[in-house]
Amino acid sequence: MLEADSSALMMVMFINKLIFTKAATLSKENPRVILLSPSTSDIFSCGMDVNGEPYLGIHEDLLPYFTDVNWTDAAVDYENGYLYLCNKSMDANELLFSIGISFRLKRLNVFWPMSEKEIPHAVMNMKKLSTTTYNGELKTLISDEHIYTGIKMLRVNSVDELHQSQYDENYAGMLLRESGIDESFTSF
Repeated sequence: MLEADSSALMMVMFINKLIFTKAATLSKENPRVILLSPSTSDIFSCGMDVNGEPYLGIHEDLLPYFTDVNWTDAAVDYENGYLYLCNKSMDANELLFSIGISFRLKRLNVFWPMSEKEIPHAVMNMKKLSTTTYNGELKTLISDEHIYTGIKMLRVNSVDELHQSQYDENYAGMLLRESGIDESFTSF
């Protein structure tokens, strides 16, 4: 029985199967970015929760290994029609891998309005999707609870912008300024 790191192994097997069956491809700009085909992306949903925050619906068949990944941020790319879920190293902010989920532009607008260039403190959450049969019809149920919260959002114009850390530096600086720590903090 698999125990420690079995989620990572399951995630690798999931991605490997998608690439093998041509349901996903590696980005030409950055091979660390896996682009899901539109038909594969249909297993995800999106919307706004009761607090007005965007969420990505993850099908229960992808749990728990999909949510065991340390998703550090998500990026909306209107140019190419993708929402990128990014996993970056915490110390160097280097992109380890990213999954690009194909959405129509109207759907991407849920995560980041097209008219907005910058949104401070933009975050998204993940919710569990499940299906059930009710009166002979297949119904999709969306959990009220978040299974993953507070994924930082940003807007990019291409895959190349996923690894840049300038946004992260600006975001961290803004948080420090707003908290007042940058003026009163003394390092040892």
